[in-house]
Amino acid sequence: MKKSLLLLLVLLAGCSSPSVRVIERSGDRPDWVDTAKMAYQKDGKQYFIGYVSVEGDSSPSAAMNLADSKSYAEPMTAITDDFFEQSQLGESLKETTGKRMISSLRKSKISLPGIQVTSRYWERKAIPMGSSAPDKIELHVYSLAEMPVHEYESAKAAAVQKLKGDPEIKKELDLIGKEQRDRAYQSGQTPAAK
Repeated sequence: MKKSLLLLLVLLAGCSSPSVRVIERSGDRPDWVDTAKMAYQKDGKQYFIGYVSVEGDSSPSAAMNLADSKSYAEPMTAITDDFFEQSQLGESLKETTGKRMISSLRKSKISLPGIQVTSRYWERKAIPMGSSAPDKIELHVYSLAEMPVHEYESAKAAAVQKLKGDPEIKKELDLIGKEQRDRAYQSGQTPAAK
């Protein structure tokens, strides 16, 4: 019995895959470090997380600049996502039309005066590459930007108005709407009135 148990433990230890290890970090990992939700509201503030993963020997301060830039760009992505939901557009269109909308918003210089990066965090990780290969080292960096919710909502309303007034976006949305209606007619459904 003891030999069987020992053999089982040896087999389990040999089968377990090595896990990712944090080998260096800037401090305690904050609760907001969660790439699953890049934008959220809490206590009257709108938060945006910028995240980058770079080569392990990169400088944390240079990578923080990249993460800061991403956190400042997140509001445009959040506004575009809200616009897609309001317009009831499919997920598949976000990649193409969404990029054009973000570009249009950047050109129109949507004002976000209250946004600022308030916190940063980084960690260097060793990622196992197999038994015969050395671990891959990566630097993961996060920046948290925040602004008052009422300022974000105001900027979002202005952005949606600009998107609705953009002739190129309007033309594309009309085309998408026509395609959705045509598909509904072909499948025998009556499209919902808007």
